[in-house]
Amino acid sequence: MQAILNKIKSVSQPAIISVNSISEARDFVESYCRMLDIFPSDFIDFSPEDGVEILRKQIIKIKIKPHSSNLRLLAIYNSQDLTSDQANTLLKLLEEPPDYARILIFTTSSARLISTVKSRSLLFGLPPQNSDRDSGWLKLFEAGGFNNLVAALKDIESGDIPAIFKEVMVQIKHQKASENNFLQLYRKIGEGLILISKTNANRKLVMENIFVWWKLKQIK
Repeated sequence: MQAILNKIKSVSQPAIISVNSISEARDFVESYCRMLDIFPSDFIDFSPEDGVEILRKQIIKIKIKPHSSNLRLLAIYNSQDLTSDQANTLLKLLEEPPDYARILIFTTSSARLISTVKSRSLLFGLPPQNSDRDSGWLKLFEAGGFNNLVAALKDIESGDIPAIFKEVMVQIKHQKASENNFLQLYRKIGEGLILISKTNANRKLVMENIFVWWKLKQIK
């Protein structure tokens, strides 16, 4: 975490930070505020479940000059769950944030982020925890619902594939047992994403094959 904090402390652009959990995001915010002397009166947060009207109010707040600090901070949690309406509401702020404002956008699945938000922000990532089985892709495979997987695939743009592949490779790197079933799953996903990115392969069929393979492996 400290390495990312050091990189981000002088960044004025909105920053997307991939985290393993919301508690990790809150710990990051606490450390960030302490590092930059941002007091609670100048801290604003938002989660998608709060709704677009609350988001509009928080945007108004972040545009007000700091009360007790040199900077104001807006932290957005679970940004992978932002609705299109919420993302559109954010765009102007992301494009032209006040000089005294800092915007940290936390996600547990960068692949699911709306592309207009990603294109207006810098991307950082905390290393996954050793026990991490919470990546968006793995959740979809473990859930057992192919319809959920297909729904997620529909939202994937070709430009998102390298980011998803990178996430998968990080998971592979942090697995210990080479014969671990989850490691094999990550590798299968990685191979599938390479195929999708380099050919005109149908992404739904590629992931469907992996899904079937995974379910058969669980039966065995």
